[in-house]
Amino acid sequence: MKIEVNRESVCAGDDTNSHLKIYQLDSDATYEDLFSVLEKDNFFPHVISENEVWVLTNKRYWCIFSYYTKTGKISAKLYEKNLKNICGSSNKLFFEYYSSPERWKEKIYKMYNIDINAINMSDGNYRCLMNDGFDKEIKYCDDLMKKKYN
Repeated sequence: MKIEVNRESVCAGDDTNSHLKIYQLDSDATYEDLFSVLEKDNFFPHVISENEVWVLTNKRYWCIFSYYTKTGKISAKLYEKNLKNICGSSNKLFFEYYSSPERWKEKIYKMYNIDINAINMSDGNYRCLMNDGFDKEIKYCDDLMKKKYN
């Protein structure tokens, strides 16, 4: 199975080349298998920061998994792991770039229409965020930010 993987640029100098790569994987390959191939291929640029976050997306899912470069943590958001099932009829995947856990946390709140400055735990959108498992993702972001400032 052919998988097309692309990513956002991390800076102006990173815009000069295409980031689109095509990989040939077994039909039963998982996103974990793909990630292993991407690491071996040095797909992710080396960026000096506090801990950037890459989020794998496609047309069907806005977060398949997140990857924290400094800690190496992969946080899966789907129970389904088979790429064929995740991709459906389009074998195109894209990595969004967030320069810090704080930026990723802001994006999560925005996707759930939650005001990051006025969180109401009884709000229906916040309950959806928790049901989807993003409360753990936000806690991890908060823990990383505390370590940065302590």
